[in-house]
Amino acid sequence: MTPVHVHLALNHVPLIGVVLGLMLLAFGRLRRSEELALAALITFVLVGALAAATYFSGEAAEDVVEHLAGVSAERIEAHEESALLSTLAAAGLGMLALAELVLLRMRAVPHWIKSLTFGGAVGVAALMTWTAWLGAWIRHTELDGRVPAAAPDERVAPQRGTAP
Repeated sequence: MTPVHVHLALNHVPLIGVVLGLMLLAFGRLRRSEELALAALITFVLVGALAAATYFSGEAAEDVVEHLAGVSAERIEAHEESALLSTLAAAGLGMLALAELVLLRMRAVPHWIKSLTFGGAVGVAALMTWTAWLGAWIRHTELDGRVPAAAPDERVAPQRGTAP
């Protein structure tokens, strides 16, 4: 397994995790379910850790793909800068969620911390979505119409009126 495989296997987990955690938190708060809120907070702590692992796997993946034909250094750099911001934000959300878990255990969670956690999760989800979008542009040239020309294929019959 190459560093690219590792990065591709990991890179969806933080984004899906933060969106799942956000849905759990929203539903838990609407239903006043401590269990759902607890599951969301644990999810955010895990997302923070997995975001760091994803970021560092991207460094190794960059070394593999940066010299491939059609790969833009500018696109890699834009993705990397956004990934760093997303990773730091996810780590902050994870620490905030951990603090809320401790306060929840003590039954002393101020409303502003709950609001900050929810707002932070929305922000992290947005940042990670942007980072994923930028990452897709690194190798998916079909997104901007730069699909490489196909090699001639003798299995394709010539059109009528043209010489073979």
